[in-house]
Amino acid sequence: MSLYRMQRILHIFVRLFFLLVVIFSVWIAVYAYNEGFTKKWRKLIMEEFEKRGIDAEIEKLTIDPFQGLVARNVKIYADEKNKPLLASIDNITLDIDPIKLLRKKQSLNSIEFRNADISIPINPEEPESKKLEIKDLRAKIIIPNDIIEIKYFEGYVNGIRMNLMGSLLRSQQKPNEIINSSIAEEKLNLIKEGRELIDRALNEITQLEFKKNNPPHIQIKFTSDIDRPSTTSAIAIINAKDVKRAGYKYESFHANAEYINSNINLKELRITDRKGTLFGDANWSINSKKIPFNIKSTINFQSLLSSFGHSSLLDDITFINAPLIEAKGELNFENLEISHNNAPKLQIELIGTFQSGSFISKEILFEEAYADFSYKNNKWYARNLILEHASGTANGNILWDTLSNIQFETEINMDPTVFVPFFKAPPKFLTNFKFEENPTVHLSLKGKGSTTNPINWKTKGHFTLGPCHYQQIPLTA
Repeated sequence: MSLYRMQRILHIFVRLFFLLVVIFSVWIAVYAYNEGFTKKWRKLIMEEFEKRGIDAEIEKLTIDPFQGLVARNVKIYADEKNKPLLASIDNITLDIDPIKLLRKKQSLNSIEFRNADISIPINPEEPESKKLEIKDLRAKIIIPNDIIEIKYFEGYVNGIRMNLMGSLLRSQQKPNEIINSSIAEEKLNLIKEGRELIDRALNEITQLEFKKNNPPHIQIKFTSDIDRPSTTSAIAIINAKDVKRAGYKYESFHANAEYINSNINLKELRITDRKGTLFGDANWSINSKKIPFNIKSTINFQSLLSSFGHSSLLDDITFINAPLIEAKGELNFENLEISHNNAPKLQIELIGTFQSGSFISKEILFEEAYADFSYKNNKWYARNLILEHASGTANGNILWDTLSNIQFETEINMDPTVFVPFFKAPPKFLTNFKFEENPTVHLSLKGKGSTTNPINWKTKGHFTLGPCHYQQIPLTA
């Protein structure tokens, strides 16, 4: 056999050998992807999770040619196997040192999510509990000995786009080590408060309408100690455009808040709509049911309040331009009532000023209005109230309990019949008057009575009238 033929046969053999190697490698990869690793490997990796206090169950462990080692259909439980389910995750990419894993040493370096979907019940002990649904998650979590570092977290949480990064200080105690009772109680309280907060947030998200290609965007940076949740600190920024809630449209929404020592400090709130802009800030201790705040607004406040089921006072008013409202107050979340449209009726306390240009109420055009006001427990108090009308001016002070009675004192230098449409049953003598275009009128009145029955109001005062008609009889004065 010639040397040439031997070289050719050898060359064919080498090619065939490499082809078989490639076929075998592909087969191994496909098998590993479809069938997964043995139960032994899955058990070793689950033990690796347990070292970090995470009780996980992995249905399949595979090698993906592009992602590497992937745990599929992972379920995270609380405390004991098959107890309340904390999360379901369709895939996790694991960075594991296989040599250390076999030697049962620290081997899990990081985990990565690539377009993963996660479902987390808010209260694992309730089968019908609401769920946090995380879609298209991209995230990388570094897991050294004492700190869990979230390098990046990008995904959609119940439709809201979210970016998150931060670090968690992990406990160094052994799993069977007894935890201080006060720390355990603190963790339980924080978990309960956290669940309530998330539950409220999910309720709010269900009220929102926004474009799927331009959802609200939340960015969060945080640090926390797993054993001391109250030490958590975080910064959150929220941006949204073209969002509707119960008929009210936010053209833009921006909030900048920080969380320190169980306090949420809303450093900046900015809302714009087609009427104007609202600026605000607030501070909320999670242990409290009250949120103090400050606002300055030229937005369509009627529509905003009505979206939260609380605007009956302004139902009959149409502002030509949005009024300027400056106020400070408190929102109270104790004993929330629910309105007919399942929106919470916010309990609120207010003190501030109100200033408006032209507006229409009961088909009457007023040119200007101003008042210092306060509100608490269905009671409105307006002082230094000024109303400008084409026929003159009215001013006064009013204490109005919307559920029972009203007290007032006023000086009226305008056509008093302007106020007839504001009474369900107006005083009869008032309907008998008719004034000229620019009347000479001065009324000084003080009175009180039932909110629902003006006929029985007790009123005293004095008045001076210029030329007018009473029951069609002309009067000089």
